[in-house]
Amino acid sequence: MVDQWNFTIEELQHVPSVASGAMDVAEERKQRIYGCTFIQAAGCRLELPQLTISTAMVYFHRFFSRESFSNHRYEHIAATCIYLACKVEESSRRPSDVAEACLQHRPSSRSNHNDNNPKVQRWRRAILSNEHLLLDILCFDFTVEHPYQSLFQFAEELGTSENTLQAAWAFVNDSLRLILCLLYEPHLIAAGCLLLAYRLNNKQLPVDGDFGKMMEDNYEALQDIVKNIMNSYKIVNTIGTSPHHHRNSSTRQVGTRRSIHSTISQPSSNTLILDAVQ
Repeated sequence: MVDQWNFTIEELQHVPSVASGAMDVAEERKQRIYGCTFIQAAGCRLELPQLTISTAMVYFHRFFSRESFSNHRYEHIAATCIYLACKVEESSRRPSDVAEACLQHRPSSRSNHNDNNPKVQRWRRAILSNEHLLLDILCFDFTVEHPYQSLFQFAEELGTSENTLQAAWAFVNDSLRLILCLLYEPHLIAAGCLLLAYRLNNKQLPVDGDFGKMMEDNYEALQDIVKNIMNSYKIVNTIGTSPHHHRNSSTRQVGTRRSIHSTISQPSSNTLILDAVQ
């Protein structure tokens, strides 16, 4: 069965935002980073499980694989993705709760809000209105397989330390800002993040068994995953985390991102996997 959410890189270079001439590929990728950072920040304010936040990010990527950023306010779509993910992942939140959390992400709107606040009401209406559009674009396909399960399976097979596993978990979370979930199977993303985590912790990666064979069989894909994740930290440092230069991404990740960037930004992506397995 063909997965409707599995794209080639060529297809993702001609998504509606780019094909319409509204922006180039680089700008389109930045918009995705802005949106996913927005989702992470709002999700943390709502105290949502990471799984729910991650599902919302995947919905966001899927939506803009078929719709143009020029036709929608990305924050409203991001908020709607959060609201839908809360339903799907049984982390139910009211539309007004999501609206309040999203308003807190905007510096001009950081004040106490309640359900009767006009700004909250406007966001609430936008979420409920866009929900129908989101359902239509997703074709009511809410199924999302995340890399987390594969990550834990690989870690158990390799006897991965707790510190290395936590680093890999952070890489998986950060990878969701990118289009990787539209390009690669979840187990490959998990493997790429584990490779980076071993490198970060200066650990030698075991290459025997099923994991080693999987690496051999998917060398180019893993290399591309590693390259994209590494480059994403450089992009975030350059552009900030939103068009308004908000830096309110999840506090769970801030320290990890800084240490990751300073530790692994030097080796080239072509040598990273080789260094990790030697």
